[in-house]
Amino acid sequence: MGFLSLIDSRVPGTRVIAAAEGHDNRDENYLHTRRLLADHPDLAGIYNVGGASDGFGRALRDAGCAGEVSFIGHGLTPDTRAMLIDGTMDAVLTQAPERIIERALALAMGQPHEQAVMPVEIYLAENLPPV
Repeated sequence: MGFLSLIDSRVPGTRVIAAAEGHDNRDENYLHTRRLLADHPDLAGIYNVGGASDGFGRALRDAGCAGEVSFIGHGLTPDTRAMLIDGTMDAVLTQAPERIIERALALAMGQPHEQAVMPVEIYLAENLPPV
């Protein structure tokens, strides 16, 4: 709901055409993406809110439109890092899992935590941290 509201307010006239549950499974994501690309040859972008971004990337490469269709996903992993470097992916949004776990444990133990907002890091090919 928040994503759709943001798109509507920030990019008027943009139409969100599909949402599919891939269950963080690369093969399901691949099939959904190939179907999406076949049904919408003028597709401008894909936003993966889940995991298994490599399925999307493989579908974009196999369809010959990697780098043409904007692709944004979550979680800096070896797969997403490689797709940022080769231009298949445009951006990766990520949060440090250790900070999330630390905050959850502190809250569960009734301890105050100084940081109320969990920062989101945005990675592009140009600002990847060293391996």
